[in-house]
Amino acid sequence: MSTQEANPTGSGSCSTRLCERCQGACFDDSRNGGSIALSQGVEEMLEFPSNADSYYSGNGAILWSDFELRDWLPALPALSASAECDFCCFLRSAIMDSKIGCQVEEQEICLKLFYAWWPENSDLGFALYGMCLEISRPGEEDALQVLRFTIDSQDEQCQRWLRVQPTPSLDFLNQEKISEMSAKLDKFPPSYSDFSPTRVIDLGADPEGEELKLVTKHECLDQQYAALSYCWGTPEEAEMQFITLRCNLQNRYSGFKLSEVSPVIKDAVVVCRAFGVRYLWVDAVCIIQDDDYDWEQESALMAMIFRDAYFVIATPASDSCNEGFLSLTKPFIHLPFQSKLKPGIQGPYRLVPIPNHENSTDQATFARLAVEDYFASRWRTRGWIYQEKVTAQRILLFGRMGLSVQFHQDDGTPFFAHCAERHLNYRGWFRIVAGFSDTHLTCQTDRLPAISGLAKLHQDVLQDEYLAGLWRNDLYKGLFWQSEFSNRPRQELTASLESPDPYIAPSWSWARQDYPVSVCLAQTLDLRQEFEVLQQEFTLLDVEMDLVGSNPYGQLRSGKLTLRSRASEIPSSWDFVDELDFLDDEERIQLRPDWNWFIEGKGNTEGLTLFLLGSCIMKRRQPCYCHELGVNEGNLSDEILDNANAKEEQALAGLGALDLGDSDHVEEHDQQLCLHCKKQLIIYGLLLRPAKEPGKFFRVGIFVSDPNTHVLGGMSLCQDWETRTVEII
Repeated sequence: MSTQEANPTGSGSCSTRLCERCQGACFDDSRNGGSIALSQGVEEMLEFPSNADSYYSGNGAILWSDFELRDWLPALPALSASAECDFCCFLRSAIMDSKIGCQVEEQEICLKLFYAWWPENSDLGFALYGMCLEISRPGEEDALQVLRFTIDSQDEQCQRWLRVQPTPSLDFLNQEKISEMSAKLDKFPPSYSDFSPTRVIDLGADPEGEELKLVTKHECLDQQYAALSYCWGTPEEAEMQFITLRCNLQNRYSGFKLSEVSPVIKDAVVVCRAFGVRYLWVDAVCIIQDDDYDWEQESALMAMIFRDAYFVIATPASDSCNEGFLSLTKPFIHLPFQSKLKPGIQGPYRLVPIPNHENSTDQATFARLAVEDYFASRWRTRGWIYQEKVTAQRILLFGRMGLSVQFHQDDGTPFFAHCAERHLNYRGWFRIVAGFSDTHLTCQTDRLPAISGLAKLHQDVLQDEYLAGLWRNDLYKGLFWQSEFSNRPRQELTASLESPDPYIAPSWSWARQDYPVSVCLAQTLDLRQEFEVLQQEFTLLDVEMDLVGSNPYGQLRSGKLTLRSRASEIPSSWDFVDELDFLDDEERIQLRPDWNWFIEGKGNTEGLTLFLLGSCIMKRRQPCYCHELGVNEGNLSDEILDNANAKEEQALAGLGALDLGDSDHVEEHDQQLCLHCKKQLIIYGLLLRPAKEPGKFFRVGIFVSDPNTHVLGGMSLCQDWETRTVEII
């Protein structure tokens, strides 16, 4: 296919080489119903009719280009054959960098291009947001993947006519950007405590100086410092990190050269000096890496270190300590634009790939570039970074799309100051657990140390005993956590509990899971504002925690809870109903194990024990069925009970598992419960299985039972259970 240089005459020239097919990818303002409209009756503007019925368009319009191509994965021979076409090479590179480009099986694909357009009343004031490459199988409507590209332009004519964003500066620290960021920082000054890090790097008074040195907090001339939040990278990359050890500690205090430190630290020094900050905290340098005692003490302080920093330098643009974040090159291409509606308007526009995580093409997807940087980065997924970003008051976010300043509250209020005003509570800890459990750690034994700083901040307010990621006075809620995406078979879970390698946490702690978890009471039961209605149904007799070191929030050797409550083995007579439910003649219960029991055959409950944790009154989403039968109080006849149960079973057959979700109208529905239902309690608890050591148990799941019309569960389920004392390890 012939290739020609796309180089329109005039000031808006573009030197991109395009083949004949790719010339059809250039934006054509006369296609898709494009027309000239008047803005407020004065200025001429480009407009397109909405096609809101389109799968992609939302409230705007999808503008299909004249580009279409069939090719084959994984080699993409058609795009490869046009090696002299810059746009073919650009598309091929974008596909190969995407998820679909990683597949090895050969398959034919169809490529189509469209532009995303939203009207003038968009929040950001521009209308042409981006270009999308739809990848599908020939003849199929559903896309396999949609790759997205932002659009910007340096040409003022193009900016106004197409209403695209101006091309951002690639110089993150030009004077204009520094002034802009400084103004935002000054608007919301940080709140300080008396805390100072044990050590910081002194960058010196000379903004061009090469000499740096490690100093103690007593040597600092002022309290203001910045903290660096970054990824160490792979173990191989981390080997190259500039670190402090016992053998070189005195050398660090004596001084070292800027040229010696890793690229990510070099860039952090440049940022600090640009904003007039003399001191910098970096874990690799300010913690003695081979001193276990120092590491434990300092890791427990990390939340306070990041909380009290003047600002935190966050580096989603860098994947390792060997990669800086100020001089990034990202792929882009310029395409020529020549208006067919107004021939005098011409000039180039630029396309930049957006990291692809979902097939979203709505307005927010293209607008929130800083958010895209955040979600697409390795930085976001790292466990140690979680408490750094949660506790920071002000964050300078250096992403691949640019620099932004982030606050935890819209009014600049720091996250923990915001929480302290309402008293840090256990529910806030649940949210932290859920967020942290969805991150990754290179060393799994860091699971508890990596949030030890957050635990200490909570303990200072809660004044409660910390137990392997839970709180002593909150065990009746905290023990009721659920694994979100566990695909491991039961046998694998059992082996990991009997012979953990390495030991992370006891079975009753969410921290022993390497899957995301949720503390279910906030979601499964409708308790968003009714946590006080929960009733603890067990007695805590004893706690034993064996710490590896001196950090009370850190690594463990073992942990044991001795509890006393009602318990029962699961009867073999119970029938499996659906994905979660079991049903006896008169009782219903939901079981949620920590393994995937469908791998081994549905509903294998052999050897499992139900252990009661608590009870509560549930405000329902729907009124009880006996109310519809005219029963409002008093005892119920057998006939009415039979009718109510029949109606309940009919509903359950259509709905599957009981829905115990949130309600926006709980007060109204609660008034529609009969007296009998109002007296009934939901019960919830743990699934236990015996350990090899006699008398000891592992926690392997949870259960919940809802009365849901008289005889289908709830407190009546455990009336005949015996009271037992169990040791859960």
